Amino acid sequence: MLRWVDRWTRRQRAIGALIATLVGVTLPFAEILIGTKSGLYFDIITAHLPRYSAAWDNWRRGLSPNWWRSIFGGFNALGAGQSGAYYIPNALFAWVSRPLAYRMWFFLHLWLMAAGWFAWSWRRWGSLLGAFVSGIGGTLSGYVVYHVLFMPYTASLTLLPWVLLALDQVIERRERRYVAFLALLLGGLSFTGHPQMLWLTLVALGVLAASQLLRRPFPLRACSRVAGAVALGLAVGAMQLIPLLRFSKSSTRPSLDKAGAFEYAAAPRHLLTLVFPNILGGGNGGLGWNSPWLGGSLQHEVANYLGITMFALAVVGALHQRRNRIVLGCSVLAVLGLLTSVGGSTPVGTAAYHLLPFADHFRAWARNGVWVNIAVALLAGAGARQFKRTPRKTAAQLLAASLVLAVFALILPAFHGLRNDLAQGGEGFAARLVPVLLLASMGAAVILVGRWRKATALSIAMVCLLDLGVFAFAAPWRSNSLPTQTADELFQATRPPFGAPMDAPDGIDRWVSDIADASTLWPRVLAIPSDSVNGYDPLIQADYSNTFGYMAYNGYLPDPRLWSGGWMPDVLRTTTLLASGYAGAPAPGWTAYGTFDIYTLYSYVPRLPESYLVGGVRVGSLDDARVALGAPDTDLTQYAYVDRSTVSEAGLYEIAAAHEPGASGSVLGGAMDDGGSGTWTVFADRPSLFVTSYAWMEGWTATVDGRPVPVARTNALVLGVPVPAGSHRVHLRFTPPGWTAGRNISILALVVVVLLFLSDVRRERWMLLVRRVGRHRHRAGSVPDHGTVDHAEHGEEGRLADR
Repeated sequence: MLRWVDRWTRRQRAIGALIATLVGVTLPFAEILIGTKSGLYFDIITAHLPRYSAAWDNWRRGLSPNWWRSIFGGFNALGAGQSGAYYIPNALFAWVSRPLAYRMWFFLHLWLMAAGWFAWSWRRWGSLLGAFVSGIGGTLSGYVVYHVLFMPYTASLTLLPWVLLALDQVIERRERRYVAFLALLLGGLSFTGHPQMLWLTLVALGVLAASQLLRRPFPLRACSRVAGAVALGLAVGAMQLIPLLRFSKSSTRPSLDKAGAFEYAAAPRHLLTLVFPNILGGGNGGLGWNSPWLGGSLQHEVANYLGITMFALAVVGALHQRRNRIVLGCSVLAVLGLLTSVGGSTPVGTAAYHLLPFADHFRAWARNGVWVNIAVALLAGAGARQFKRTPRKTAAQLLAASLVLAVFALILPAFHGLRNDLAQGGEGFAARLVPVLLLASMGAAVILVGRWRKATALSIAMVCLLDLGVFAFAAPWRSNSLPTQTADELFQATRPPFGAPMDAPDGIDRWVSDIADASTLWPRVLAIPSDSVNGYDPLIQADYSNTFGYMAYNGYLPDPRLWSGGWMPDVLRTTTLLASGYAGAPAPGWTAYGTFDIYTLYSYVPRLPESYLVGGVRVGSLDDARVALGAPDTDLTQYAYVDRSTVSEAGLYEIAAAHEPGASGSVLGGAMDDGGSGTWTVFADRPSLFVTSYAWMEGWTATVDGRPVPVARTNALVLGVPVPAGSHRVHLRFTPPGWTAGRNISILALVVVVLLFLSDVRRERWMLLVRRVGRHRHRAGSVPDHGTVDHAEHGEEGRLADR
């Protein structure tokens, strides 16, 4: 009875500590919770939320979530990754309003993230105070708070502590369900759609696993379980990972040279933000921080805050647990993260670029700082436990460290190389002094109440929460976040703020802009479904970009060829131009009709319908077609230019049957749906090419009356399908390359995961039966009249009892 009461009491305390952790991480974002701020800004609106909504709207309507029509004349949403088409929590965006769905989505992930850090720390250190500290430190760190504008990051960071907790279980326990659990978590992390976060997680998992497994005798079974779980997890995520890998190979970024990879790496001065969050400016004004960001590169990419109190506790924990293998692993991970986050500034970053698999696929190496945050969040839990055990001794050390830090903070402006980057005046002085005061206040508070352990624990918890809670509250998301009413109005709109694209006869109408400034256009346009020929994605296809005007992944157009004359706006059915003057006035044929913000609006009437039949085909290279788009003697109403590299020899023979120029029939009806599938009824006077104005990329298939036919890249940009003479039904469908193989692997892996869970349950039931039989035989053998148990007489039951 006493044992049951003790267990119940411990459980209640753990639940109370977990609730306190969840409340603590919620407080800085209370304005989002109660709805006075939406939390929506920058990439949330421009790159993630519109895609989530489109993919899961398609799910709800029974359409494929793998294709998105709103950018680039049609885009591989699954291959691009960031649409989260198979990440189940994103289903919220299909059923409730987008601002409300985001609020629910955000707090779901925030609370699961905090619970994950709490659980991992509690299991490691057995301290509820340590679990609270780790929960706060892991969830309100600079890496999380600065990256809340990246929804795939938030989703990945939510699963990260659970992955590392599952790793511990796989190493230390033989039950198969932990292997299955780790595999499911890695699969879920793959479905978030951001491969860089998967890569960062796998590196962290490898370092922490190696620190525990590289010992004598070598634990071969544990190592096999870890390797099997990782392989199975990647297999679960194959239907996202394989299409993404295939798509990236044809993108503008199939891999990166060192300069590209180290773009948005942290500079050494940015490391000051690890302990002085506003030392380079960049607060939101809510607590008097008004200095702009002075650190050069994008703040959310290169800044990071560990929490000065968290960092101090992590050092204490590492010193007192220095023989613990997980502490060794965390230390290695922290050093690796620190040295590689500054890219090529150290030899370690250059070595990592060359030696780590897939390292050359990702830029913004400042994100490697997440490894430092992992180590600090976990080790801070150990430090909090030690602080509680020896409060006065540890507090005295903390006060001494505060003095050293204060001296360092005071002399920083004397360094000539930092003088122009540091926040100036009273704000700069406060930015350097406040972290020192927080550190000293924790030591002073503990000394004052050191006789009472509960008061000591409360002091540590409150100072840590104050440290990171105030930082999170004062971070840039508050000033950049759309007001709730503005967000509601934005997502309730049925057309872009500049108006719907100008309506031209014969089909789809698209718009284009000459620049894509994040503060003026994308947040107000991409949030609303509309058709565009430019867009916003890191994996824009290289051939499309080079044809269109060497467009960067974020939508900038350095080459104005689309509105400089030629057939490109006709091919892509572009009827509206938002011109800032950045690339000069458009060619004749574009008519000014209004203004929007910094843009002049121009309209254009395309000379080609959305879908049509043409009787003449000229087969050549992609470069030939590009030249033809701008040549003055080209007439695409007579000929279509087919890229021979996109069609087999047999397909080219079929396409070449269309050899008489001019219009060759009519498209009687049909359209492309929002899932990348369309059917048209056509009547051809003679062998023809059916051309429709949707962007060509690998993955399109076509049938004519159910018979497979080739799909060619036509007029350098769009789709062409050969059609014989007569009346026919043409069907087009987009299937991302690698989707079928990835889907089959994922299904097989999920079956294995289920079997692992079921076999574990069955094994436990079998072992329970064995124990019951053993207890029964033991009781029977203890009766004097029966004598000893004869296992030979009792057969198999006796042998089981022996085991």
